[in-house]
Amino acid sequence: MTNFYTSLLFLGEMLAAAGLYRWLAPRLSASSRAFSLILISLFFLAQLKAGTPFLIATSLYATFAALVAYGFGRFQALKQGTLKLAGIILLAALLLLLVKYRFYASLLLAGLVDFKAFSVLEWLGLSYMTFRAIDLWVQARRAKIAPAPFTAAAYLVFFPAFVAGPVNRFRDFANDLAAPPTLLSFDELRAIAERLGLGVIKILLLAEFFRANSPIGLASPEGLSPTFLMIGLFCQLAYIYFDFSGYSDGAIATARLFGLKLPENFNHPYLARNLQDFWNRWHISFVHWCRDYIYFVLLRSLRLRARWMGDLGANLAAIFTTFFFMGAWHGDGLNWLLYGVYHGLGMAGLVVGRRWLATSAPDLNAKLADSRIFGFVSVLATLSFVSVGLLLTHDITFAKQGAAILVGL
Repeated sequence: MTNFYTSLLFLGEMLAAAGLYRWLAPRLSASSRAFSLILISLFFLAQLKAGTPFLIATSLYATFAALVAYGFGRFQALKQGTLKLAGIILLAALLLLLVKYRFYASLLLAGLVDFKAFSVLEWLGLSYMTFRAIDLWVQARRAKIAPAPFTAAAYLVFFPAFVAGPVNRFRDFANDLAAPPTLLSFDELRAIAERLGLGVIKILLLAEFFRANSPIGLASPEGLSPTFLMIGLFCQLAYIYFDFSGYSDGAIATARLFGLKLPENFNHPYLARNLQDFWNRWHISFVHWCRDYIYFVLLRSLRLRARWMGDLGANLAAIFTTFFFMGAWHGDGLNWLLYGVYHGLGMAGLVVGRRWLATSAPDLNAKLADSRIFGFVSVLATLSFVSVGLLLTHDITFAKQGAAILVGL
């Protein structure tokens, strides 16, 4: 996939498709524009590794999700609280089936699709589509008018954001699609070309530089000093950042070619002064989705139904649940669950520490907030905490060996 999405063939196909769409869009109705985007997206998705099986599974899933959204928006009974719990269970089950338990997902189509042929990136695309489906269904339940099925399906399969994100929201997509795009101006085309070029440089040059020069071995960190291990972890974080943000740049620029906007996914995460600040700058669209649909929902529920926990207890429980989900989404091994716990503990410590400083040492809290030296140390500490957590993204043995090196055992 990396080779295809950074190839001249993909660039040529994309420019041709965008040019045709821009020319046709003012002459088409909103539904026809949505249908055109569906066809264009399926054309590009068919070129992924699994080909036809992936296209069939994606099309059926998008059709199902769009029809469910239409039902939520069309029938008043589906908007009522009596079916709310069932809807939440269905959403959670779909997400688990698609992301975690591929064998059971294959049973949904009774062997019509060979799910074993799917690559990790194709499964990632389906999980991103599930996040969009949940946003679509929630918005459909809240809307006075049911979302048009073609618009909903176009949102779910829109290819620039399908595999690499960002996780855009239905309301923004529908609003952009409602107005036909104008002809590309020279300034807009230049901005798009610059963003695409930046993405390619990040993926093919910067990310590969840090990957190739990381001192961390693929199998074991044994033999490395603590200093070289930390350098390797910093290099790994830089590799992930440039690779992922490069694809996000490409997705955002490609969407702009079609007159549609995707949200920014990164905002200078290396300048984060604490863990909360980091997660508000890193994979922003996914983190904000988890914030809106897991953290806030659970926090409100605990404050109403578990008042004995208090505000701090409810906040910490919602934080841990959110980060546990984020860790589990990345992989089904114990190491990924511990990765979520690791960041949950870090965020909990930040929340408790902030509250203690604000109440017990307000003068010190104000001085630290204004201190440039403390700000620099905070940035370095945040990046170190995040980088050390990358030990858990390998496996448990790797993490144990790396942790032993860092603590000098």
